[in-house]
Amino acid sequence: MSENKNEDMLETTTEIKQGHAGIGKFNIAVQIVLTIVCIVYLILHFKP
Repeated sequence: MSENKNEDMLETTTEIKQGHAGIGKFNIAVQIVLTIVCIVYLILHFKP
């Protein structure tokens, strides 16, 4: 019986599983805003 109990337990690790979570609308909005801010900064501070 103790063997079945060990099989049901999740292993604790420091690894992050990627590719299983959906990207939320808030994350997309933040990425777009940061991209626009970076592009504007580069345009305003460009010195040829």
